[in-house]
Parts: sequence; C-alpha cells; structure tokens
Amino acid sequence: MSIGDWYASKDEADWRSGASFASREEALAQGPEALDLAAGDTFWVGCALAPANELTAAALLDTVDNSISDGGCPDGCDAYAEGDSFRGIAVAVGAEAVAELEAAIDAWAKKHDVRPRWFVLEDVTQHEVPESAEEPAPR
Repeated sequence: MSIGDWYASKDEADWRSGASFASREEALAQGPEALDLAAGDTFWVGCALAPANELTAAALLDTVDNSISDGGCPDGCDAYAEGDSFRGIAVAVGAEAVAELEAAIDAWAKKHDVRPRWFVLEDVTQHEVPESAEEPAPR
C-alpha cells in the first residue's frame, strides 16, 4: 500500500488482498475485473492515508509529566519546570524549544525507520458490480 493510493477489495476487513489504483474512479471502473468479481458481487473502495504519528514532542513531555506525577521526582527537588507538568515544561522552555524537540524526534524516527508501517483507509464506500460496464452504484 502507498499513501494516497485508492484500493478496491472484496473484503472490507482485509485490504491486503485488494488491488491498488491511482484514483477513486480507476478503482471503481477497474476494481471488479482486478478482483475477479461478477455482476451483483459486492466490493469496497477506499483511500490509503498515513496514520497519525504518536511519536511526538507532546507524547515525550507527557511521559516526563507522568513520571513526575508518579513520584519520579525525589521529595524536595525542583522537578523540571514551574508547575511540574507538561504545560509547565512547555511554558518554561517555550514553543521554539518544543518545535526543536519535535524536529529532533521526527529526524530520529526517519533515520531509524521507526515510523508507522500501516495505513488508515478513509472514504470507504461499498459498491455492487453492475450488470453493465458502467460505474458501480454505491450501496
């Protein structure tokens, strides 16, 4: 699967065995033949998008916040920033520093190839193969 490609599948739950196309229109027009479907058979069409990346500066700072909240900071210490929370850390270092952390995390993830390897399918519609060669009608 590739980001932005359109897919046609016989099975709404299993897109790996489907066929890929450059556009929704191609998936609708060529999908039934690529999937070896007959008139009256049902198929689905959807677009593959990248999932949200959970490896973010906010997630890292939230983990630090949880560590502080869970007693990770010894009694009597000043913790990391005023307020001892993600908001305190983010405010103390400023938006520019949070953006720098975000860029560093993104560069590290790309360098070590630890980005999501799955896709989210959006705009999924169900169709029935028509009797004629015209575009399949949505169900």
